[in-house]
Amino acid sequence: MNLAIGAITLFLLFIVPGLIFRRFYYTAEFSKEYFKSTPFAVFLSSIIPGTVFQLTHYIFMSKVIGYDVNFEVLAILIDGPDNVRFIKVFKGLKDQVFNIMIYNVSLWVWLAFLGFSLKGTIRKLKLDRKYKLLRFKNHWHYILQGEALDFPNISGEEKKIDVTYVDAVVNVGSETVLYSGVLQDYQLTGEGSGLDYLILSYVRRRNIKDEELSDDAHYYNVPGDFFVIPYKDVINVNLSYYTLRPDEEINHQF
Repeated sequence: MNLAIGAITLFLLFIVPGLIFRRFYYTAEFSKEYFKSTPFAVFLSSIIPGTVFQLTHYIFMSKVIGYDVNFEVLAILIDGPDNVRFIKVFKGLKDQVFNIMIYNVSLWVWLAFLGFSLKGTIRKLKLDRKYKLLRFKNHWHYILQGEALDFPNISGEEKKIDVTYVDAVVNVGSETVLYSGVLQDYQLTGEGSGLDYLILSYVRRRNIKDEELSDDAHYYNVPGDFFVIPYKDVINVNLSYYTLRPDEEINHQF
């Protein structure tokens, strides 16, 4: 019991703040980066920033608002029931419930806003493309959306990309088929480290063994709104990035 109460108190104080920041920093297309870590990795990546956040919030609340933290009471709670003063201190907390809630809720709201805003700022200023240290681990997003063209070590021209056109060589039974279409979406694997499947539209296909690759007669349109390709069946992928004119629409001819 002693260990449990102390561990829970420390967890709420120094781990939860880091978890909240990480959860709102890794959102949308980068959300799996939050979930794919092991519990130990999450612990290590949360305790250091969590401690910094806790100290920063304490300084702000004490110096600016005048909020006072009784560190002696906190130490007794961490020490647990074995401390002779624990029961008295624990009962006395009922008069401080509102203040404790205000302190923690304000900390959590601030960290949620900080994480979300920091990620938005990095993305808006393209700092993750310029500096590898700030880059998210979903490398497929940078490749499929053409953002990798802005990487310092990759030759390419920065431009507004409206369409990513995909040529995927896929194993279909005993045949090898080339599927070509406009990328609509993608899904990462559960581990978040690789592609699970691609979602294409305006899809055409042809057998890779057909000759005269530039001959449109070898291509067949695939009816339907979306075409899903499991990435485990893909041999390789070629990507082309396009910028459309204001009066131009997507069609089968690229």
